[in-house]
Amino acid sequence: MSEVTEWKDLEHFGIIMLTGESCGLGMRLLCDLNTRGVLIINEFLGGNVTFKKDSNWNNGAVASILLPRSILQDLAAFCLLKENKIVVVCPGGDVVGMDEKEFEWRNQVTGWRESLLHVYQKHGTASDGMRNQHRFTGRIT
Repeated sequence: MSEVTEWKDLEHFGIIMLTGESCGLGMRLLCDLNTRGVLIINEFLGGNVTFKKDSNWNNGAVASILLPRSILQDLAAFCLLKENKIVVVCPGGDVVGMDEKEFEWRNQVTGWRESLLHVYQKHGTASDGMRNQHRFTGRIT
């Protein structure tokens, strides 16, 4: 089982939260990204993000980005889905990833599915399950 309860938990995925002081609006957090983090952010946002050269703040990072504070749950769920987990968002805001067997066991023992905010699973029609394939054109949408 994997759990994301705070920004620090995203470091495993190459997203390292540094500070909230960079945003003049107080709504975004400065995050360094390693190579894995750049790939995840690009796929999460559905395109190619252009990073300024030499925009990172710390060694080991290849880029930096300002991310809204409110994005944590969705980004955490996406990261855990990339690891082929079933992802649940609990009422307190924690994001938990687990394999199918554990998910079913927890649901049978506790009946907890009824109290969850969201349950995410890969079910896309493209090969990786993260995107859908348009039936008529065959393009990945």
